[in-house]
Amino acid sequence: DRGASAIAEAVGAVPAQSGHPKRGLRAELDDLIAEALELLDTEGRAPSRWPGEDLAQCVDAYLDQPPALLGSGDATGFTAEFPHGKRASSLCEVATDQTHPWYGHGLALRQRFPVSVTSDVEGRHLALELNARALSETPMGYGFGSFGYEEGTLAFQAFFPNTAYQAGLVTNLYLSCAERARMLSVLLTGVDWTEDSFDPERSAASG
Repeated sequence: DRGASAIAEAVGAVPAQSGHPKRGLRAELDDLIAEALELLDTEGRAPSRWPGEDLAQCVDAYLDQPPALLGSGDATGFTAEFPHGKRASSLCEVATDQTHPWYGHGLALRQRFPVSVTSDVEGRHLALELNARALSETPMGYGFGSFGYEEGTLAFQAFFPNTAYQAGLVTNLYLSCAERARMLSVLLTGVDWTEDSFDPERSAASG
């Protein structure tokens, strides 16, 4: 409800609200929903639960080998590059020192992909098409998050609040990002990953 109201206010619209087809609108918030919102708020005010051993193990185990071209990080977050097209790369960033305006502390995830478009309108349209695809077809990695476009870059962003934390989930998120990067390389450039894709000289950092 907070998200719908904020978006409606930003575009000068009115949020659509409807009640149960037989019981109508509730006079008071459902107890389960109220408890969930209270838990989300309480956990969000606490320090991020994501930094620590899980992140450090993921960095040590995966970032110095394929599917990453290059990677670095520590127990608080990491950055990794994946192959994109024939010679380019895409960037993946995970951070635990950022806060969400509604969910508070947690883990922020962002992937950036180079795209060739003729205008900002075309770039935004591409982001909307990918969001629609994620809802109607097989998601690219975990289905949380959404695509956007800004300054020649297609970006995927997601946020996992403290309440979503589970031991070992960071590694699954990383591998999910790798699969999203591979799928977008195929979709946007027509180039799938091969052994030659992981030449470290193609990394943006190496140049």
